[in-house]
Amino acid sequence: LGRSDIVLDSMQLMLYRPGGGKGRSIHETSVPALAAETFELADEPLRLDTFHLGMGYTQRLIPGSYSYAVNGDGRWPRLFLPGPQMNSVTVTSGTTPRCAADYASFIMIGAGRYIFRADPNAPTTTPLTNVRDLGAGNRAWSMRVFRGNLIVGVDNGTGTTPGTPQDVHSYDGATWSTLTGIARASLETVWWDTDYRLIGNDTTSTVRHCAGDPSVAGNWSGAIQIGDVSSTYLINRLVANQDHVYIAKYDGLYDLDGHTGRAPNLTKQLSHVIDTQNGVAAYGDGANVYVGHRKGLHRVMATGLDYGTTSVVQPGFGLPNETPIRGIVTALTQEGGWTIAAVYNGTDTYICWGRERNEGESSIGPSPMLWHGGLIRLLAQTCYLLHISNLTTTPTLWVGAGDNVQYAVLARTEHPLQDAEYRFSTTYSLFLAQHDWDRTATPKNLLEIQVEGDNLGIGVSLAINYAVDGGTAYSTFGTARESPQSNVVPSSQVIGRRIGFRLDGTGSVTSGAVIRGMLLRAAARVRTRPIRQYQILLGEGTGDNLRGFDSRDPGTLWARLRALQVGSQVTMQRDEFGNSLTCLIHAPIERTEYERYDSQTKRATFMQVVNLTLSVLRQQGTVFEWNDGTRYGSGAVWT
Repeated sequence: LGRSDIVLDSMQLMLYRPGGGKGRSIHETSVPALAAETFELADEPLRLDTFHLGMGYTQRLIPGSYSYAVNGDGRWPRLFLPGPQMNSVTVTSGTTPRCAADYASFIMIGAGRYIFRADPNAPTTTPLTNVRDLGAGNRAWSMRVFRGNLIVGVDNGTGTTPGTPQDVHSYDGATWSTLTGIARASLETVWWDTDYRLIGNDTTSTVRHCAGDPSVAGNWSGAIQIGDVSSTYLINRLVANQDHVYIAKYDGLYDLDGHTGRAPNLTKQLSHVIDTQNGVAAYGDGANVYVGHRKGLHRVMATGLDYGTTSVVQPGFGLPNETPIRGIVTALTQEGGWTIAAVYNGTDTYICWGRERNEGESSIGPSPMLWHGGLIRLLAQTCYLLHISNLTTTPTLWVGAGDNVQYAVLARTEHPLQDAEYRFSTTYSLFLAQHDWDRTATPKNLLEIQVEGDNLGIGVSLAINYAVDGGTAYSTFGTARESPQSNVVPSSQVIGRRIGFRLDGTGSVTSGAVIRGMLLRAAARVRTRPIRQYQILLGEGTGDNLRGFDSRDPGTLWARLRALQVGSQVTMQRDEFGNSLTCLIHAPIERTEYERYDSQTKRATFMQVVNLTLSVLRQQGTVFEWNDGTRYGSGAVWT
C-alpha cells in the first residue's frame, strides 16, 4: 500500500503534485497537495433586553419571555424590577383568612371564627384588633357591604371544605349583631329590576335574595335550587356580573337569572371533574367571570343565559412550563387592569399578575392571557384572600398567608418607579429560560455577561448563577455591581449545550436592582464534520511512490470515483497520514485535464486531476487481536 498516497474504497490513488519538476510536466512537483480541513467557530451574542411577554417558558422560544420570578416584576418592556415589599401583620388566634372588606375607615378581615380590624394608616404597629367572635366551630366565609352595614357570611366548614351556612353577623359601624335564623355563607350584591339586592346561599345548594333589611326573614325570597337537589356538589362562591349572579360549585359555574330563576351550568365540560376546591376562588370584572378549578383557571364570557364562551387562562397554560408556578388558583382579585391570582402548587403559593394579550404579541400557547409569575411568593403557605384596599392615598394589597395576613403597598399610577410611596422587595430572583443560541446540540463556552441596569452599586447588586443542560443545581458565575453597565466574566470555564440563569438581586425598599438588558456572549464550539478537499491524479503511466508506474485504465478509476458521490458512507483505508477514516463523498466530483509530455519517449499523455470533497465522519483506530495476551486468534482485543 505504500506505493500510493491514499487508499479510498480500496483504490490506491496518487495526489496531484502541482508546480513542475525534474521528470514531470510544469504542473507537477514531488510534493503532494495535502487535504485542507475547515471548521466553524462562532462568538455569538444573545441579547435580552425585555421580559414583558410573560413567564412559563422552559426554553426561550419568544423574545421578551422568561421562566419565572420570585418576588420579581417584569411587566414592562426593557425593565425588570423587584416585586412589592411584603409586610407581615400579626393575627392572634386567627386561622386561614378568607374574606375582607373596607368599612368604616378600617379594613375588616375574617380569619376563622374571628373578625379583625386593621388600621390602614398603621397596620403593623400592633396585632390586628379582634372585634367579633363568630362562635366556636364557625368561620367567616365572605363579606359584603349592603344598605350601609357590613354583612358577614358564616359557615361551619373545616380545612378546605365548605360547610353548612350559619347565622349571618352584621355591623353598622358601632354595634355587632347576629341575624338569628338568617343563615348565609357566600354573599354577593347584584342589580336586579330596580334595586340592589343581597344574595347568599342558605344551604349548600340553594340561594335566596333580598332587597330590604336582611335581618327580616320576610324580606328574603324563596330558596332557588342551583344544580342538583342533592347536597353532593356544594356552593363555594357567588360572583355578580352586571345583572347576573354566578354560583361556583364543585361541578361548575352556574348562571342565575333573577327574573326566571333559571340557573344552567355554563361549564358542563368541567362537570365531571369534581373537587372541593373548584370555585373557591371566583371573581367578576364586568365582562367575564374568572373561576379557579382543579383543571386550572377558567374565564367565562357569558353573553346569554344558556351559553357562554369558556377559556382556559391559568398561568403557564399551553406553554412548555416546567416552573413551580402550577396548580390550583385559590384566590383572585383585580387592580389597575391586571388580574391577580394566587397559584398554589401544593407547597408554595405564587401570586401572579395577568392581562389580556395585546394584538401582535407573540404566543405559542392557546391562552388569551399573558402572565407574570412570582411577583410575590408565600413560602410553604396557602392564600385564600386577595383584597385591594383604597382607604389610603396609595392602594394596598392584603394577602392571606397561611393563618396570618400580609400587605403590600401598590403603585398609585401604572408604574412603580413613578411613585415615591412604592416599596420594593429587598431580595428577588429572576429565573431565565435555558438558551441554546439556536444550536440545539452544540456545546457553548459562556465567555461574558454584560448587564445593563440602574441603581447597582454599594448595597445593591445582582448575583448571576447558571445551570447547564436542564440541570437544577446552580453555580456562581459572577456579580454585577456597576451601573449603567457591568461586564461579568466567570471565574472558571462554563460549557453547556443549553444554559439557564438565575439572577439574585439585593437592595433596599426604595432602591432595588433594576435590569434594563443583558448580553450573553458565548463561543459556540460547533461540532461540524471536518471537510477535506483532495486533488487526485489519474493517467496512464502515473508514477507511484516506489518508482513504479500505474498501468490501470484512468477511465475505469474515474467511473468508480464518480459512483461514490451517490452512494453511502465510504471507507478510506489510509489517508496521507496513515489514518483510517469513514467518509461521505460530496457531489459533484469534477475533473480537469492537462497534457504531460515525456521527452525520452517523445510521447504526450493526457492526465486527469479529479477534485474530490468529503466529510470525515469518524476516524478508526487500528485493532489487533491476541490470544489472552500471548497467542494470536483468541479474540482478546487491543487498540
